[in-house]
Amino acid sequence: MRSRLRPHPPHSVWCWESISSLDELPGLLARLTETLSAAEYPKEDLVAVEAALKEAITNSIQHGHRGDPKKVVRVYYRVDRECLTAEVHDEGPGFDLRDRPDPRVSENPGRPSSRGLALIHHCMTSVHYNECGNRVVLCKQRSRRGK
Repeated sequence: MRSRLRPHPPHSVWCWESISSLDELPGLLARLTETLSAAEYPKEDLVAVEAALKEAITNSIQHGHRGDPKKVVRVYYRVDRECLTAEVHDEGPGFDLRDRPDPRVSENPGRPSSRGLALIHHCMTSVHYNECGNRVVLCKQRSRRGK
């Protein structure tokens, strides 16, 4: 199930989509990339946003929902001339970010855990989780003016 409101920057509106499987992810990311392109975001921003959202949504489906196709991940996003704001919310129990190992420290480099979270933080301007850990708000400031 999805609802698509077409934003026309600078008068942006919130768009939302619900997905239950990773098979639906490429379509959602393509629609978001199209919206960013229409707002003339530079290519490096499109790549960063796509990587971060792909990771956040994949985490929700694989870890939050443990692959349960009956559960839904809701993705909300808004694009304006200066910033993309996206929210990913799953039906899982959440997690505590403080319990995740830092993959950058010497005792953790080979551990696969938390590298995706580090990627999300690297790609986005700001990342905020709710207290429960099943909702994340991602913001990406435009790197530079488009054409």
